[in-house]
Amino acid sequence: MFRKTSNARLAIGLLLAAMTFLTSCKPQDGGEAVPKTPKEVALESLRAGMAAAPYRGYKRPGGMDAKSAAAKLTADGLFSDMEDVESPSFQKDLLNNYATPQRKVAPRLELAFNRIWIIAEGLRSAPRPLSADQTELLARLYRAITHYGSLEAKRPNVSPRFHISCFAIPLAAVNTYFALLPEMEALEAEKPSAESEAAKARDILQALGYQAWTVPARGDATDADPVTVERFRKEAFWVGANALTYRPLLPVALMRRSQPMLDVLAEVADGTLSATSFATVDTSFSSEGMTVDGAAWAHGRQNQVFAYPHDALVSALEMLHDLKGTPWERPLTDDQMDCLFNYLRGSTWFSYKRVLPPVLDRQNMVHGSLGPADLPTKDIASLLLKDWKDQLDADQIKELEALPTLAGERSGTPPESVDAGNYHGVRYFWNQDVLAVKSPTHYMLVNMCSKRSDGLESAVGAASAWNFFTDDGHTLFCRDGREYIQAIGAWNLTALPGVTARQGEDRLTPINNWRGFGSSHNFAGGVSRGDTGCAGFVFEKENRWDKQGAGAYEGPDGANAIIYGIKAYKAFFVAGRTLLALGAGITDLMPELPGEVWTTINQTSWRGPVAGRDAQGTDLVAGPPDGNRVEWTLLDKGGTGSPSLSHDGFTYRVIPEFTTGTVRASLDRRPTKWDKLAEPNKRKKTPAEADIFQLWIDHGAHPQDAGYAYTVTADDDGTPSTASSEENLVVLSNDKKMQAVRSADGRLLMAVIYEAPATLPLDSQGHTLSVETPAVLMIEKSADAAEWIVTVNDPGQLAEKKAVRIITDVPLEGEGVSVLPDGKTQLEVRLPEAPLLGKPVTLRVRSAEGTPNSQSPEVSR
Repeated sequence: MFRKTSNARLAIGLLLAAMTFLTSCKPQDGGEAVPKTPKEVALESLRAGMAAAPYRGYKRPGGMDAKSAAAKLTADGLFSDMEDVESPSFQKDLLNNYATPQRKVAPRLELAFNRIWIIAEGLRSAPRPLSADQTELLARLYRAITHYGSLEAKRPNVSPRFHISCFAIPLAAVNTYFALLPEMEALEAEKPSAESEAAKARDILQALGYQAWTVPARGDATDADPVTVERFRKEAFWVGANALTYRPLLPVALMRRSQPMLDVLAEVADGTLSATSFATVDTSFSSEGMTVDGAAWAHGRQNQVFAYPHDALVSALEMLHDLKGTPWERPLTDDQMDCLFNYLRGSTWFSYKRVLPPVLDRQNMVHGSLGPADLPTKDIASLLLKDWKDQLDADQIKELEALPTLAGERSGTPPESVDAGNYHGVRYFWNQDVLAVKSPTHYMLVNMCSKRSDGLESAVGAASAWNFFTDDGHTLFCRDGREYIQAIGAWNLTALPGVTARQGEDRLTPINNWRGFGSSHNFAGGVSRGDTGCAGFVFEKENRWDKQGAGAYEGPDGANAIIYGIKAYKAFFVAGRTLLALGAGITDLMPELPGEVWTTINQTSWRGPVAGRDAQGTDLVAGPPDGNRVEWTLLDKGGTGSPSLSHDGFTYRVIPEFTTGTVRASLDRRPTKWDKLAEPNKRKKTPAEADIFQLWIDHGAHPQDAGYAYTVTADDDGTPSTASSEENLVVLSNDKKMQAVRSADGRLLMAVIYEAPATLPLDSQGHTLSVETPAVLMIEKSADAAEWIVTVNDPGQLAEKKAVRIITDVPLEGEGVSVLPDGKTQLEVRLPEAPLLGKPVTLRVRSAEGTPNSQSPEVSR
């Protein structure tokens, strides 16, 4: 806010206000003068500060200057090269409610007001009184404000006015007003005739600025009274960054000298520094922004950790800082500080070596959008250190200062007081349906979806229009973070890594879908602890076009039918450097549609030699990219050998006994399609070709109850791994009821249980374990099997589900343990309630022969 243009501006304003407080008076009805109230004094100081430099001057339009803009401004206040604005067709479009005509007129009016801003900016620092030439220019400027402002005021208050009418034009209006503050304050003091050109222009600027609070209409009670906190809650156009960051709300309040507006803004900024969740989205202050699992939502419940949520938090912190020392000051509470630290820590899991995974923002297919760049949330840490340091303890200060090191962006030794588990290992985000693996040597990310969540939006003309499968088990494998930056340009869009989908990229139609594509099923869950974890979900895309969210669906109904009708049970298990992926129940529910169904293991940049063996033991070798195409069949349908490939620091193995289909790999140089993927790419210089490594399982056309199993291991020091999947994790079950694995030594058991009750073998000694309800479960045993660490998650996040009960024939002791009449042991793991509903819970117990447990349940991170 103020800081972006002049750090001294607010201080100057406050100093001036303090110097004049004792003599600043306002007339009373009887002619007496009384001192101004503290709020009035503070408001005047804030106004004085706003006049020192342009508000959000970095948004000042480029490509024009005050002199050239003024040269186009006629004596009548018209821009000589904008005759089209005066035409009957333009005037007709002004009054039309529909999107197309409104989107025609908006850019022309934006241009006019940007020029007005630039001309006014040239007068901001001019000595007063103005020269004769400047006075004449100011008269023309007043006429321009009135003329183009009257055109803008005619437009109906409908959703197509979003962006320009509530962001750009109000920003130009407030900057014009404060650039001319001496004239504006003289008008307000002298109260000239309302018919004067200056007074008309002043009133128009006030009205245009107010559009930041009124446009577009919400269609609810707040339209009658926009100056309310509820105006900035629970509606996509009016929350988060769409409110605090992109609308110039604060300068409008100051321009209008509105104490009620400042009251509202202080409360909205304060409320923005809180978290929401699936369980509390209808009651929490913000329906977007930080989530209680440490990540964030935007535009509904989309997993957009940065961008909109980040921008809103920065604006809230800056606004609260700017209100320090005024009656609107609000110190940060301990809860707010905890939320911010939770978000800062969580955000680091969505960046690897200064590169963002392509699952977080609709710019994901815009060339150059993924990095490398600094961690986006680093500036929040900087704001806390700069403006709120007096509210931080020594350990918090050390952690914020070390954030780039902790995020893995620079070398260094982390402070001893920092919990390394907050930054590295395995972590499940239960409000994002995401399993993340992060270490100094490798990164893996599984981006799932549920009926609770939204997919990643698509935006024709503004960003990517092809986010059909971004959240469907999209699985990424990185050693340096740059693996997908160029590969995206040549991706088969129906073969994203980790995704099971019907093929037919040529039958996809780009669309606007502001909610993204989610699953028809409520099942998505996971657990994590240390460097171990698992997650699973039921994949079946839901047609959500009737749930419009922030905007209207504009594609023809049924244009992308091929993305629907495939159902699969997909689970992911991580132990150390290895991820094991299981798929079961893969079924084509719409067999009338053509196309084979693939599960893509990876589709990434081909960056070096590839080596491996097919199912028959034949060596497979290819060098670095040379422009030639190589294609291998690693496993024929019904084959029994276990093929593997090593490439770019990862080894891939397919487990044939659980895999139905043909396993293939290709290495080739493909033409890119950046221009097709996103409109902004048409204005960029993008590579014409990309070298692609692709590995997939072809389940054939119209599969029924197909499956797969494969592992991906991060190789030590980049050399091929020699450990087999059987030596790490053994598959116990892979069907529609349960997907479960156990380590070869029996100390680790992980399961995704879709249908219950379910029973699975606990170890090789014949002990069993049963679970009464659907759950995601992980049991870690000590070396002597005396201690069990049990981590549980409810994948349905059901408020009425209070506990998960585990029954075993192994005698246990500890918190939550009881003995059933048949002599078996029951372990009851109590589940958290809102707002932590869905968070994995860890409970430690001991075998009956060990020392009784005295610890209470712990909620895993």
